[in-house]
Amino acid sequence: MVSQIDTPDEPLLSQKTVREDLIKFSAQIAAVLAVPIIDLVKIYETLARTPRLPIVWLEFYYCSGESESIFSALKKPDQHRQASIEEGDLDSSGTKMLRNFLSIEYHASLTNPATLEDADQLDDIIDRYSGQYLCIIEGAIPKDIIDARGAISGSNLVSKLQNVTAHAKAIMAVGSCATSGNLTRAGANMFRTSGVRETVPEIQHLLNLPGCPVDRIDVVASIVYLITYGNLPAIDSEQRPHFAYGSENRTFIEQMNFYKSKNITSSTRTSLNQDCWCGYQPG
Repeated sequence: MVSQIDTPDEPLLSQKTVREDLIKFSAQIAAVLAVPIIDLVKIYETLARTPRLPIVWLEFYYCSGESESIFSALKKPDQHRQASIEEGDLDSSGTKMLRNFLSIEYHASLTNPATLEDADQLDDIIDRYSGQYLCIIEGAIPKDIIDARGAISGSNLVSKLQNVTAHAKAIMAVGSCATSGNLTRAGANMFRTSGVRETVPEIQHLLNLPGCPVDRIDVVASIVYLITYGNLPAIDSEQRPHFAYGSENRTFIEQMNFYKSKNITSSTRTSLNQDCWCGYQPG
């Protein structure tokens, strides 16, 4: 278990947690997920009484953007963040509260270095929590690279991914690299990188959360949904959650009407009557 993050295996209500904070958090998550108001009670009661969800976090060809985004928010807040937490900002307080619901059992950058003991530790965790843990995957999967851990244990990265995901309760691919390969597969793609679904087509119970980095509010809400309902939220054809990716951002862009009417500026130096025109050409 990762010692840097306090994750004892006990229900939330057995700790000194303010009840009102959990109610507020449950209401915020219910709003993000757009579930019926009656489900707020279900979210609250489940989070309050369910033991922590074991997490196995795998890193592949990555920049650590997702880990940095999530784990930096799990730390105790500094003075600048404390004000937003007190105001009920979900991006700050919600991610911080997430530490109460998770048990980070394995994370390649936070646990042991690349040793044989590391491979043994991962195997032990898979055996102990088989069918119970959430596997979170960060980074694109290179088919032509064997990292230090893989070389020592005698397995490549693809077989490692297949083994861990086969015994997981659910899988979340976080970030655009994990969902599609993103920039790592650009050009010649010398390491033959790809996203999780393309690498392991037979994978079950997969949730894709693209973004660079992923929006951690979507990660928090997806995890809470899994804890509350025992399964992943409804998904689209790309296996993305409807609550987060159900509508396209361009639908809400002010300049969309200018684009449709072909009022498009070709220069960053626009005249007064072109200030609000669509500016996709000059970027």
